[in-house]
Amino acid sequence: MLKNLLREYLLKEEEFGEYGHWIPPENKRPGNTYSDEFIQKLGSQQFKDIVDKVKKYTQREDVDERQLVSLSISAFNKIKEIEDEHKPQLEKLAVDMAKYDFNIPEGKIEFDAKISDDLDVGREIEYFEKPEEISPEILSTFKNKESFESSVKKRRMVNALTVGMATKGHYMFHLADKQLKKIHPDLINLYGTTMSLAELGYWVIPDELHIRVGKGEFGPQLVGGKVRVDLSGKKPKIIARAKIFSALVHEVIKGIMEIMSINSLPINYEKSKEVKRHADYMGVESRDIRYGPKIWEKFIESIPDDSLDIKSYIYSYVINLRSNEFNKLMQEIISGSSTGKEQMKRIANEIKRRITGIREQKNISEAVIMPDKFDKLEKELESTKTLNDHKQLFNKYGIDLMSFSEFNSKGIDYLPSMRFMHAAFDEKTQRTIIIIDDQYYNDSDIKYAIKNAPIDLETTLSHESVHSGQVSKWGSKKSPFKPQDITKQKEYLSGKEEIMAISNTIVKELIKQQGLKNLSELPEQLQINDIYWQVKNNVEPQTLNRYKKYIYLYAEKYLN
Repeated sequence: MLKNLLREYLLKEEEFGEYGHWIPPENKRPGNTYSDEFIQKLGSQQFKDIVDKVKKYTQREDVDERQLVSLSISAFNKIKEIEDEHKPQLEKLAVDMAKYDFNIPEGKIEFDAKISDDLDVGREIEYFEKPEEISPEILSTFKNKESFESSVKKRRMVNALTVGMATKGHYMFHLADKQLKKIHPDLINLYGTTMSLAELGYWVIPDELHIRVGKGEFGPQLVGGKVRVDLSGKKPKIIARAKIFSALVHEVIKGIMEIMSINSLPINYEKSKEVKRHADYMGVESRDIRYGPKIWEKFIESIPDDSLDIKSYIYSYVINLRSNEFNKLMQEIISGSSTGKEQMKRIANEIKRRITGIREQKNISEAVIMPDKFDKLEKELESTKTLNDHKQLFNKYGIDLMSFSEFNSKGIDYLPSMRFMHAAFDEKTQRTIIIIDDQYYNDSDIKYAIKNAPIDLETTLSHESVHSGQVSKWGSKKSPFKPQDITKQKEYLSGKEEIMAISNTIVKELIKQQGLKNLSELPEQLQINDIYWQVKNNVEPQTLNRYKKYIYLYAEKYLN
């Protein structure tokens, strides 16, 4: 069926520029990420590069698109036969190459990467139909319509960078030429043939068919790989499955880029979901695969040569910029302007100064409030079953448990709509409050909410325990603790009462999620911590220095 559809499409006559290969008109149509000018200049060049790769690896000067399927299947079957006895070696190699390229320290990310025909990664891909308009209710949560559109544009560009880097990774196998030749002398050309033909397919096969393939309408055999990022454990975990080695590298890179891009979406769950609905719609990934590699090339070219070793930190810095700032910078980067390069140079220098600045915090002599420990509570929580069980257990430790609606009705503090779980400290009662999203506030779902909260329970309670210590140390009248509106990011993150508590939370996350083991790793690890970047983007330099002091002091306490 698919072959017949392809034959029908490929019998048409239309060329892309001077390169003589038929491209469906819709595949050249500009979107909200790619302008006509971009497609004509960089898109045309990307297409030429792919055609050149196909000629190189297939050793054919004339490439007939009608032979795409047969050539690709032939190379794929040969690869499967060769790889069959070398899967463990190749799986490790895929992870090692990706870690090397991103300069990821050992133990910071957990990898579960397998070469397999079974592509089950524990979650199906979520597809969105392209929506017409944003609902007035959701739009009202944004500053204005321009703010929403700017967030969607940023998400689209982050997706393009992610897919662009992963697509460039199609040819990362060349980093292991010697190892691969030892397995079989033909492997390199076979990988090149398969991946270049797959890329060419994204140009000459209409998006409509790519959507149908992705949905599995033509069977699972046409899907080459999948990846999922699991953030529920002590450190991020990438679960990647692919049918051949070169595709596995692609999926592992996508996973790494997804982890690095987590903080590019709005913090508010409903806002984040709406932005994704308007940016991650069906068929759009095909455009990202076509044009994303050139955007990633432009991004790397904008980084000074002496700063390429910290490109991961630079990427994290850029995607954490506010949407309008990010979009303006990316426009300069894509155009190749001197302004864009100057901005990237300043960013690289700023990151280097920060790394140096954190190391200089070793001379600090100031005390921090150490939180209570909640190990016993977490262990006892394993045996609780009902909502009432949870309430009684938390009450035993001086903690109140309530729903989101109940909390907001008390007027203690204000929280935005949230997902799963949040916490607050009531200065009047001097008790910590755990707040559960209304939909999970029942016997069967409360454990799920606690387990899947963005920040784990122990770290959350530790944060509020610092606030409790502030009140105890200075007394309720002298204490700097005053509840803050968390929706006002700058005020909230700059509040005296929050700086110490958030610093404690950052260090807890560095140890649990990023595997921080000694103080020498602190400067580099801090640069890829999402909470730290939220702080950095919202506070004044003097306040940021206070954060650095407390972060170092907490790290010293926990690690020594």
